[in-house]
Parts: sequence; C-alpha cells; structure tokens
Amino acid sequence: MTNILETPRLLLRHLVINDLDDLSSRSIKIRKYFPEGILNYQDTKEELEWHMNGHPRHPELGLWATIHKETRKIHREVRLASVDDRRSI
Repeated sequence: MTNILETPRLLLRHLVINDLDDLSSRSIKIRKYFPEGILNYQDTKEELEWHMNGHPRHPELGLWATIHKETRKIHREVRLASVDDRRSI
C-alpha cells in the first residue's frame, strides 16, 4: 500500500480490499446521502473492487482513502473525477 500524500494527521492512498469492513460499517451513516443510497456488504465489496481498479482511462481518478494516522481507520473517502474532459478535484 503506497501513500500518495501525507500530512501530520492524515494519509492519502488508494483503497484496498482490507478497507471493505470499514467502508461497509460506515455505509449507513454516510451513504444515505448518496444518490444510489445505502449499500449492503456485497454491493460495497463490488463497488470497492471497481474503484480499486481505477477509472478505465484515467487510473489516477476514482475513489481514494484518507486514513487517520492515529486510528489507522478511514477518515473520509475522496472522489477524484473528470469534469468536461478536464481532470479536476
């Protein structure tokens, strides 16, 4: 697992399959605001696997994890997306 960015408090890295339990347990609190709603464990796993492969044309885009260094848990997910064929954050 390679950290892309590090601050005194957080790490930014790609998601890995070991993040599944953490993502799934947070689903109810966080995902209720997503257009597709709350995902069950299997749907969370499928979404995680898709994001782990990155965007088909731009692997640097997609869902990234910010990890709280003290707890080693996912603090937030960061979604990098392309808008109007321009890469943006």
